[in-house]
Amino acid sequence: MNIFDIYNTIETPEINNKFNVITISGTNHKMGKSVEGFPMFFVNSRGESNVPNINMEFLSVQYNQTCDIIENNIECNIVFTIITLKSTEETLLKYFIDIFMLVLQKFDFQPSVKKISIEIENIITIFSAMHHIALKTIQGLWAELLIIYLAKDTDIILSAWHNNPNDKYDFSLGKEKLEVKSSTSYDRIHHFSMEQLNPTQNSELVIASTTVIETGKGTTGLSIIDLADKIIEKTHSIEMKLKLKTVIANTIGCDINKTSSVYFDLTTAVDKLAFFDYRSVPSIELNNVPIAVSNVNFSSSLEGIEEIPSNKLSGSELYKFNL
Repeated sequence: MNIFDIYNTIETPEINNKFNVITISGTNHKMGKSVEGFPMFFVNSRGESNVPNINMEFLSVQYNQTCDIIENNIECNIVFTIITLKSTEETLLKYFIDIFMLVLQKFDFQPSVKKISIEIENIITIFSAMHHIALKTIQGLWAELLIIYLAKDTDIILSAWHNNPNDKYDFSLGKEKLEVKSSTSYDRIHHFSMEQLNPTQNSELVIASTTVIETGKGTTGLSIIDLADKIIEKTHSIEMKLKLKTVIANTIGCDINKTSSVYFDLTTAVDKLAFFDYRSVPSIELNNVPIAVSNVNFSSSLEGIEEIPSNKLSGSELYKFNL
């Protein structure tokens, strides 16, 4: 039984300030529900708290809160730091539980309030970044996750993945760069900024191009959440798992529910994946752009351009894939 199924076995309390909880396996911390059915984590904390409580749209945090809990029909009064997601939307709820379960792995038996507050700030950053997105953004993120899923070294490519969706390149490892482009048709026509195709002199830039076809849920029809789960299985690093969850949340925000019902065909995307030297991509020369002109963007077709076979890519770990 996974942690979400376990959460669903917890009874919703009838009154405030008296919570039905379960102990999270291998820890001294607990999970419960509010009267509204919101998921709650009870972290057994130590030390005086000079940190103010938090009450946001999606999240509330109460440090060193005395509360009544009921576990196995036994009631007791204990001090916890209580973290509550103020939503019952299933996809968001699952995402919150997944993230906080990873955070708990960073805590010891009784973490200090200071340690908890630092991790809470990271979670606030994730949930504060929520915004509405277009299907094109979901498609682009899915293509980036495909590259991570296919990488031979998951931790290295996750470490090279951008922290900000607006970064110049999707992946950067020293001088090696990898930019991922996707299309919903079989024509390799992709959108570029002039800056993307004019890297610094010593950079090595590869363009990964694939076709992302929307399909139904199935063996090869995967959502962003499905791909992320497959990636989670391939890495043992808590930090990289948290980075994966964070970048996804920063990119898709409160439309995470939408992403769970949009599926793309994995087989087609893998079959159509190809790599290109950036120098072969049709582009605009910098010296042809007037000095006062900036933010130049254009679409270029990669049809007919010579591909780089995956086994002929640079020896960098950034370019090693299971294909």
